[in-house]
Amino acid sequence: MIQHRQSFITLILCTAVLLLSPFLLKKWNNPYNSVIMYDAAGYYIYLPAFFYDDLGKIDIAEDIIREYNPFGCDFYATNQQVNENHIIKYTSGVAILELPAFAAGHLAAKIWNYPTDGFSKPYQIAVNFWGIVFGIAGLWITRKNLLRYFSDTATAFTLLALSLATNLYLYISFGAVVTHTYLFTLYALLISLTIDFYKKPDVAKSIALGLTAGFITLVRPTDIICVLLIFCWNLSNISTFKNRIRFWAIHQKLFILFGISAFLIGSIQLIYWKIYSGNWIFWSYGAHEFFDFLHPHLINGLFSYKKGWLIYTPVMIFSLLGFYPLYRKFGHLFLVVFLFFIINTYIVFSWNEWWYGGSFSQRAMIQSYAVLAFPMTAFFSSVLTRKTWKYLTILLLAFFIWLNLTMTYQCYSKEGIMENYMMSKTYFWKIFGKTHISQKDKKYIELEEEIPQRYTEKMQTIYKDSFDQQRIDSCFTNDVFPDNGVLFINKDCQRTQEITVPISGHAGYYQAMLRVFAPEMEWDTWKQAQIILTLKQNGIVVKSNYYRIYRIIDTGKWEDISIELITPEQTAFNELSIQLWNADGNKTLYADNLNIRFAAKK
Repeated sequence: MIQHRQSFITLILCTAVLLLSPFLLKKWNNPYNSVIMYDAAGYYIYLPAFFYDDLGKIDIAEDIIREYNPFGCDFYATNQQVNENHIIKYTSGVAILELPAFAAGHLAAKIWNYPTDGFSKPYQIAVNFWGIVFGIAGLWITRKNLLRYFSDTATAFTLLALSLATNLYLYISFGAVVTHTYLFTLYALLISLTIDFYKKPDVAKSIALGLTAGFITLVRPTDIICVLLIFCWNLSNISTFKNRIRFWAIHQKLFILFGISAFLIGSIQLIYWKIYSGNWIFWSYGAHEFFDFLHPHLINGLFSYKKGWLIYTPVMIFSLLGFYPLYRKFGHLFLVVFLFFIINTYIVFSWNEWWYGGSFSQRAMIQSYAVLAFPMTAFFSSVLTRKTWKYLTILLLAFFIWLNLTMTYQCYSKEGIMENYMMSKTYFWKIFGKTHISQKDKKYIELEEEIPQRYTEKMQTIYKDSFDQQRIDSCFTNDVFPDNGVLFINKDCQRTQEITVPISGHAGYYQAMLRVFAPEMEWDTWKQAQIILTLKQNGIVVKSNYYRIYRIIDTGKWEDISIELITPEQTAFNELSIQLWNADGNKTLYADNLNIRFAAKK
């Protein structure tokens, strides 16, 4: 007879989904390395550098870049050079946890005659599935943790929500090689060990706790706050706090063993920094990435359409609502869980690049799901006993699962529906729930304004230019297309001259239309040509809109594009200008037939 049958069957099904989902993409078959890439490659590079090269020189990087291009950036520029050594930007915790997969990949590469360089297909497959299994293990440990306090049914609902309705699904099935799934499992293990330790403290548990806390910190140093869970678990008032102090006073040796074990793991990074940089502590992220604790981005991090956690992972609202029933029924858990949530959220969104680069939802919140599972399960425990709320919650959970799976599909769709670095409110609702979109809608990734249909139908032309007349502009030519002058931008001519049109100053909607021709595609997003429409008052910028043109066009043919601008309220303006900028790219783009239209607000 299976104990806790509902949560067991639920997690078996979720495990199957998480294990089978990677075969939908088979990223390891991509001709370019798409498993160990970007940040994941930065964390992993310790292993091939240590075993196949020199951990300081990392000469192997040149061959790796040429063969696989996994970093998505200039490796040597990103990782600082000190004393002729390249200091790896990321800490070594993930690499150490990936060591078994690296060894398996090395053995497989030897057997099947693949390059033993750390990045060939056997390594990709081994690291990929090791990360998946590691993340799934975290869900099984979380199940064990929750069943200590909650019912089988409520636990099953939480496991279903975490597995399929949060971005944990994407980061286990398709992105398990970054820090977050490893940390999720380590946090679940830390909680399990903490519970067991306070039930029956002994040397083995103390060392295991220290090693786990050490690895969490080695993977992500700011997660040293995990010690809060250890020392504050089950505290609810002053009396329990005093008892906890007495407990550690009695078990001083266990406390020392915990500290030594944690420090031994954490010191791995300190030793690396000391050997290769000359300093025990080294800031490897450079001058442009930093914490700004005085100006945390809490509102943006939680609610913005760019990457707001509760916008893209709304099921976690159940966790936030669950703090109240957690407080009412499990007061001994409330304090530590709530305190951890507040401190962790503050730290996560104090990072200056609060959207954490190319990602889905807020990936830096994933590790906290092992902790937030408790208020979520408290929420389910509370609502599942009430018939109306029960069915409403089930419907909402089903919707959140559908939404999460749909957005995950959008992230990996061949159409590239979900933008992983920047999003806008307009584009979010343009693609909401869709598995196919119009390519032209991608301009709303950057362009947040859309003119209502009733006004586009009323627009009248206020300026036209076919560029047929010779003009004083280095970005003008009439030699490329017979009997037709055009503007162009390329490597040498980065900006067209601004075309400025006097306007009336009436509030309303402006639209600039152009025909563009691109002989070849610019795939580097940051170097894609932009169309810029600017509202001015006597030459001073009042408002400016832009988007990247290559997002919405195909190459080798003339295409119509447009950009819109809504005038701000109670602001003076008398000029409208348009310009093309090549964003330091080297591709050529031609433009013709400018048409500017206007519709007044009513």
